[in-house]
Amino acid sequence: MAIVILIIGLIAGIGADLMRRIERGNRIQRTEAALAGVEEALALFAMRSKRLPCPADGALPEDDRNSGREDFEGGGPGDCLRQAGGTVPHVALGIGGAAARDGWNRRLTYRVDPVLTRDRSAEGRNCASGAPGEACPCPGGGIDLSCIDPRLIGDGRGGVDDVLVRFHGTGLGLEVCAAAGCADGSALMTRAAGNAAAYVLIGHGRGGRGAFTTGGTLDEGAAGPVPVHERPNFNATPLDDARKGPDAGGAFVDRERNDRDEGEVEAFFDDFVARPSVLSVARAARLEPQAR
Repeated sequence: MAIVILIIGLIAGIGADLMRRIERGNRIQRTEAALAGVEEALALFAMRSKRLPCPADGALPEDDRNSGREDFEGGGPGDCLRQAGGTVPHVALGIGGAAARDGWNRRLTYRVDPVLTRDRSAEGRNCASGAPGEACPCPGGGIDLSCIDPRLIGDGRGGVDDVLVRFHGTGLGLEVCAAAGCADGSALMTRAAGNAAAYVLIGHGRGGRGAFTTGGTLDEGAAGPVPVHERPNFNATPLDDARKGPDAGGAFVDRERNDRDEGEVEAFFDDFVARPSVLSVARAARLEPQAR
């Protein structure tokens, strides 16, 4: 009888562990699917509006009438400088609130270069007015790069590379590194290289630290040391004064996930990060330079 009980206990333990693994796999799949779905919706929004949307305010509970709506500066599209509670503006994207959450039912964090949220239609300028050989005005606001002649790219006469790197003297986009503080050799996407991210989408993983819940509260996790490489990705942190990354670390972080032990503060990282470049978003929205 004792042997039978032991065998049943072993089987039950194996079954419980298997169920935990299956549940974890399902949560990961739902998170990855949510990121992909939001990215597709952002591309469609950019195609329609020739700009990216401002983030929503994640500090608003789901039953607030402004929950999921773009959080503008003033009455209309602008620089979206607040972003301290930036989450996916699912109302503007035309998707449900559930589609903007990760597999643990927490809101996805969304941060965007403020220049790319400007409403170009309000400026009354024709994006295609730039003549071949002249610097194109398009990256002055919005994300429409279609007026740039691809024959000029990289030759110093106003092509995509030149405009993105030299715009406002600093380029466009949010910076991303593989380590907090951008230790030597960890830079992945920078303005200086002209490949910075148009926006950053973050699912905060199993630990959930730094994510907003559907009730509008920030999940700060259990008491104890904060994982070093997750701190820059925490929500409720404004963009720095240069508008190229979070105040908490100067750049967002994307690295191989390691969620075995949250106590390993130097190694733990369970965030899911999407970080497309400005040019790749323009291409997805069919706003990239066109052959002439």
